[in-house]
Amino acid sequence: MRIFRCPDGEDRTFSWHMSVEEYWRIHFFPYDEKPGKMIIGYIGKHLPTVKYPN
Repeated sequence: MRIFRCPDGEDRTFSWHMSVEEYWRIHFFPYDEKPGKMIIGYIGKHLPTVKYPN
């Protein structure tokens, strides 16, 4: 559920995330060595986990 295709065609796991309000998440992948660059993989409601399968 946290693997997304990047613009370069590679599939990557977007395990980094931040919460927005109680139920929303932004999953991202650090991009490049420079701070502040990232690829956004998902913005939306909490994705299922083992603990919270929805």
